[in-house]
Amino acid sequence: MLTKINFEQELLKEIKGLTQSDIARIVKMIHFVKKEILGRNKEDAKLQIMGNAGMLKNMTDEETELFNQAVKRKSLFRDRAVRL
Repeated sequence: MLTKINFEQELLKEIKGLTQSDIARIVKMIHFVKKEILGRNKEDAKLQIMGNAGMLKNMTDEETELFNQAVKRKSLFRDRAVRL
């Protein structure tokens, strides 16, 4: 099992030889992952979802169709890689 120091060394090996701009892009990706993925608490996300759930019941037919289209488009991008 790898320890934290081993992981840090592994990361350093991975960025060794990369250009400064590539390293800067990787740092941006790490910041994004820490904030947007690792930083989110499941309970906070659930409260946010529940806070918005009531507004779906009052939508017009047109708004409902737009919402459904947006949900379909979102699923198209689920497996896409992030480009910085």
